[in-house]
This record gives sequence, structure tokens and C-alpha cells, in this order.
Amino acid sequence: MAEDEVKIDFANEEVKKQITEHVTKNYREFIPKELAEDAVMANVPDLVTLAKNYKNAQSLVGRKGLIVPTEKDAPEVWDAFHKALGRPDKDTDYEFEKVEGHTLDLSKMKENFRKQAFANGLNRKATKDLWKQVESHIADSQKVTIDTYKQRIDGEWTELKKEWGGAYDEKIKKINGIVTKFGDADLRDWMKKMGADKEPKLVKFLSKIADGMSEDNTNVSGQPVTYTPAEALSKAKDIMSNKNNDLHEAYLKPAHLRHDEAVKEVERLYRLAYPKEK
Repeated sequence: MAEDEVKIDFANEEVKKQITEHVTKNYREFIPKELAEDAVMANVPDLVTLAKNYKNAQSLVGRKGLIVPTEKDAPEVWDAFHKALGRPDKDTDYEFEKVEGHTLDLSKMKENFRKQAFANGLNRKATKDLWKQVESHIADSQKVTIDTYKQRIDGEWTELKKEWGGAYDEKIKKINGIVTKFGDADLRDWMKKMGADKEPKLVKFLSKIADGMSEDNTNVSGQPVTYTPAEALSKAKDIMSNKNNDLHEAYLKPAHLRHDEAVKEVERLYRLAYPKEK
């Protein structure tokens, strides 16, 4: 043996310990460079961690014995595969969380969702999470729809009250008179259930019918006819200028038997057309 040759006693426990620690911590020196520098190895500090990671990966696969079936495999093979992934024995075994915030009956939709989830092999958690997202989206959409509808209705009622002015209360009474006189309980219940009595467009339509009936001397509400400012002005001008108006001649001729009646009606209409601001 040469004098400068160093002999390493591999049987020595201390020596083996030092070598083991060196290899464990510096394992990248003993594997190909492309593997040592791969990004996946960045979080693997030593050889022991590498071994543990490999063991865990193998146990996850081996625990289920997962082998992905092919299109040629029988339905029974696919059923076994889906069950291994966590699909329940039947679609009715899926459980869902209750989602608040909507009033819709989604029972049929949920039943179909269960069947589709089962047919596509979804496990319990995936199915539960997906349905929660679906129902939450529906709840949010309903809220937006209701808010939009309410904003529209509120805006239209504000405009209607402004348009009708002092005639608003009287017109509503006349509309209620029509519904009470010509509609039965079923109609009133339907209007309330559908919210039709809250629709300004329908209310305006019924008001036109009521006004037409009043002009035809059909007493609906039992109260004097009241008009919106625009309607009142138009009526007053019609009495004063339209020769075919029943009160036109009486308004122009003081000696006419209905002259006072015509004058008072024009004055009343002008008061409605130009109400005093409160």
C-alpha cells in the first residue's frame, strides 16, 4: 500500500453515517442533471423526502386499484371504476345543501341533475359542489330579476301619479269599481296572485275603460268624474270650441237653461288642469 493512500473503513459506523448523510442531502449529485434540475424536484430537499413522496403516490393509486376503463369495457367495469372514485350506489344517495335566496321549486331540475351526475360517474362531493353552484346562480339571477322588476314598477307608478295628478285617487276608485262590478272573485284573486293590480300599464288600460264608461253615462264609482290635468284642459277646450259638444251652445249663450252648468263645468275642469301647488 502506498504511503499517501487513504484507507476508508466502510465497516465503521461513524463513517457509514457520514456517507449516508452526505448522499441523502446531496442526492442530486448522483442522478442525471436533467432530473436534478427539474422543477418538480425543487421541493424535495433530500433522498428521504423523495422516497416518502414516491411511496405516498404509489399508495394512493394502489389503494383504489384504479385502472381507467376503455370504451370496449362492459358497463359493469365502468360502474366499478366510478364507485372506486366515490360515486354512490344509486342517484338518490346524493346529498345537497339547502341554498337560500330564491322561491323557485327546483325539485324536478334537481332530480334530473342527480340522474345525470350518476350517469356520468360523479362522486358525492363533486355533485354536491356543482349543484350548490347551480342553485346559487339561480338564486342570484332571481334576485336580479326581482330587483329590476321592482325598479321598473316603482318608476312607472311614480310617472303615473305625476301624470294623473289630483285625479289619481278618483281614477283608482273608478278602476276598483269596474273590477268589483264586472269581475268575480276568481278574477280578483287572479289579479292579486299574478300581481296584475300592481302593473301600471294594466291600471292605465282599465282607467281608459272606466273613463269611457263614465262618458257613456255608466255610473261605475258613484263619484263625479275627475280627469288628469291634461284631460281636464282638453275637455274644457272641447266644451268651448266643439259645436258637437252637449255643453258648447249652453256655454256660449247666457240665456240657455244649462248655461250655469256649462260654465261651472269649464271652471271645474280648469281647476283640475291647473291645480294649486301645495
